[in-house]
Formats: sequence, structure tokens, C-alpha cells
Amino acid sequence: MEELKISRWDATDYLKTHEKIKSYLEITFEHGEIFDITGALCTAAKAKYRVENENNVTDGKIEYPEFKENENMTVMEFINAINELGYKLTLAPKSAHNIYETEENENDGKIITPEVA
Repeated sequence: MEELKISRWDATDYLKTHEKIKSYLEITFEHGEIFDITGALCTAAKAKYRVENENNVTDGKIEYPEFKENENMTVMEFINAINELGYKLTLAPKSAHNIYETEENENDGKIITPEVA
């Protein structure tokens, strides 16, 4: 029987530019579950560190700082991780309609759009 060889796979090997890191995070945030997202934050942080420190590599190894990777991140840890990567967290409505429009009022049939201060 032939011996099975397994090699280490590391996503950071493929995230070699800031643009690729950004795309990776965008896709994960759009389609991932919370564990995927917190894992992606860790991977992106490692990739960013690698990109920014590629000239400081000795013996082909990079010593990464410690990153917390689990689905139990606090909200503050989550926001801090995003900030450390140089991004900001923004919210957008899930649907394409205006979030200020309300459903038709059953009493008079008018659509009410509140003013935004």
C-alpha cells in the first residue's frame, strides 16, 4: 500500500496582498457563520502580519503574535480585531428597500415614511 502524505494547508499562504485579505473577509462576512468569521479574522490578522513583515523573515519562519480564535469572542474583542486589521464595522439593511419605509397602514392605506433628523 502506498503511504499517504499529508501537507499543512494554511490560508495565509494564499492571502499575499491587502486586497486578497479584504476580499477574503468580505466573502466570509457575507456567507459565513460566527465561527467562520472569527476564524477569518484570525487568519486575516496573520496574513496582514505576514504581508507587512515579509522582509523580516528569518529561516523561512514568521513568528506570529498570539491571536484568539474562537466563536466566544466578546463584542469588544470582535470590534478590536476588526480595528486592528484597519477596517471599521458598518451596518447595512439586509434588503434593498429603504429601512425607513413602513408597511401599509391597515387603517387608512397610507404609507408612512418617518423623517430622519
